[in-house]
Amino acid sequence: MVKRQTNLLEPIIFWLCTYPLGFILGIGFSLLRLTGRIRIDHPERIPKEDGALIVASNHPSLWEPIILTMLFFPRCLLYHRRRLPWSTPSTNTYYDWWFLFPIRPRFIMVPRTDQSRIIATFRQMLAIIKDGERLIIFPEGGRTYRGNSYQYSANGRRIRSLKSGIERLVKLTNAPVMPVWVEGSDEVLPNGSRFPRLWRRVTIVIGEPIVFPTADAHVKNAVTKKIGESLLILSEEVTTLP
Repeated sequence: MVKRQTNLLEPIIFWLCTYPLGFILGIGFSLLRLTGRIRIDHPERIPKEDGALIVASNHPSLWEPIILTMLFFPRCLLYHRRRLPWSTPSTNTYYDWWFLFPIRPRFIMVPRTDQSRIIATFRQMLAIIKDGERLIIFPEGGRTYRGNSYQYSANGRRIRSLKSGIERLVKLTNAPVMPVWVEGSDEVLPNGSRFPRLWRRVTIVIGEPIVFPTADAHVKNAVTKKIGESLLILSEEVTTLP
C-alpha cells in the first residue's frame, strides 16, 4: 500500500500560513464571481460528499493551479484541511515564486525532466487519491500553447494530446474524474507574466464526474481518450451557455 509521507512542519505551516491565505483567496474568488470576473457554469456538478476525486483541467496559463482550488471554497476551509484539494503545478514555473510559499503545503510540484523525481511525484499523487482526498491535475503535461500535437473541438478550441499519467492514476485508484474547462485565464495571467489582470473574465465549465468501468482498465488509452473528449465537449459549452 502506498502511503503519503508527511512531516511535522506540514500541519503547522498549513494552519499558520496556508489556511489564512486560502481563506483570503477564497473571499477574493467569491468577489470576482459576484462582479462577473469569474463565471462558473454547472457548479452543481461538483460532488458535495467527501472522497477521492481527480479534477482534470485544460491548462492555458499559470492561473489554473491557483483558482481551481477555490472551486471547493468555502466548505473545504470551514471544516477539515483534507477537504482542500491538492494542486499540481510545474516545478519549473512555480518553485521560484517565493510569494507562493504559504500555499506550497497543498502543492505537489511536478518535475518535467528528472525521471526519479517524476516517479516520486506520481507515488505522492497516488497516495493522496488512495487516502480519499481531491487532486487537481493537468493531463496535457504542461501549458496548452507549448504543445506539438493537439486535439481540436468542433469550435476550434484545442488541448494537447494527454499524457498517460492520468490513465495510470485512474486505473490504480478507480477514482472518479471531474473534467473542467477553463476559458480566458490566459488573458488574466498571460504566459510570460506574473501579474494577474483581475479585470479580465474567466469562465470555468464543470463537467459531470466520470466513473470508468473496470473493463476500461484493460483497454489502452481508453481513459485518456474519454477525458480528452469530455474536455473538448465542455469547451463547446462556453459559447452555447447563456
